[in-house]
Amino acid sequence: MTFLAPLFLAAGAAVIGGIVLLHFLARRRPRAAVLPTARFVPDRPARWPSPSPRPTDWLLLGLRVLAVGAVAAAFAGPVREADRAVTRRIVLVDGSRAIADERTVRDSVLSVVREGDIVIAFDTAVRMIASHVRDTAATLTRSAAPASLSAALVAAERAAGLLRDGADSIELTIVSPFATEGWDGATETLRTRWHGRARLITLPLAVGDTAERTIDVRAPRSDPVGAAAAPLPSEGEARTRIVRSVPSAQDSAWAAERDRVLVHWARARDGDSLTAEGVAANDVVMVAPLVRRTLELNGARILARFADGAPAILERELGEGCLREVAFDFPGSGDVALRESARRLVAVLAAACEGRGSRSVLTATQLNALRGAGPLLATAAIPRSGRARSDATPWLLMAGALLLLLELGVRGRQASV
Repeated sequence: MTFLAPLFLAAGAAVIGGIVLLHFLARRRPRAAVLPTARFVPDRPARWPSPSPRPTDWLLLGLRVLAVGAVAAAFAGPVREADRAVTRRIVLVDGSRAIADERTVRDSVLSVVREGDIVIAFDTAVRMIASHVRDTAATLTRSAAPASLSAALVAAERAAGLLRDGADSIELTIVSPFATEGWDGATETLRTRWHGRARLITLPLAVGDTAERTIDVRAPRSDPVGAAAAPLPSEGEARTRIVRSVPSAQDSAWAAERDRVLVHWARARDGDSLTAEGVAANDVVMVAPLVRRTLELNGARILARFADGAPAILERELGEGCLREVAFDFPGSGDVALRESARRLVAVLAAACEGRGSRSVLTATQLNALRGAGPLLATAAIPRSGRARSDATPWLLMAGALLLLLELGVRGRQASV
């Protein structure tokens, strides 16, 4: 048994001491004396406070002491110490766009988490899972948002208070690809506030943005690129825009905003001939008759190549977004644009810009800072959660109120005697 606010016990003890001292002052009948004006003395028993060698009114004293003790204990907040386990875990699970495979995330979490642990899924927001953790962890998915290790560490610090009374130590486990976009200026400071080592489980990093992006194709209905992009999302705010003519100033301004992609996919001119080509981008390969043209590299990143090694898709930074250029076009007739390889190639074009923070991992120094050193976090060093409550408080207050009512009744009966 322990108390959330033990100072109330000391205050209660002081009040009880005062009550006991007052009960050593007995109200006794004074010595008889002859008064010539006795007719003016009230017709009721006379009492006069005087010291007594022992407390008087034992029943009233007992009721008052019990009432004050019950109220003081109620405000002190008695709680029963729970049976402690050796170790509990707080598992921080990255659910951001940097995740390459959701199934790997779920398998990694299920391999370490147990009932009684806490799982915190995070990207830029956090979600705490404190019950049915294994069942809920099996349904974790990724989002289109970047990660924030700082937000996750703040949530872990708060969650530690919930495990304080049920564990001797807490292990912090972080499941993430540890992309650089998840690290900010506050991350290292927040990590030092967790006074214990952490376990890092590294996941594969996504090559591009794995979340499906809404595409806006600026082309006629019969355009083959529009046909290839038709199965991809087109509802909601577009983050990728494909233009089939020269990009305008408005297009460039739109693409300069964060996480925007502008694709300049020039339409083939009349009379351009088709040649058999192979285009490879990441794990996507398309072999088809295409209208090919030449692009100037000029320091751009190469996202896809033709079979002979020449660049097929280039990317250049444009503000906080990027501009992509395509060095081929689908034929105006035939089924090339309807093939699965064509749809997958358009999806590569629609993915988030390469070369951004989400495409690289933290440095060894940053990973060591996250990992920390020394023993696990000892729960004795964790302050109690501000939400801690004592189940006994309302019952003790009720008992104190009943004792005070009983004391009032006893005192009134004695006064009438």
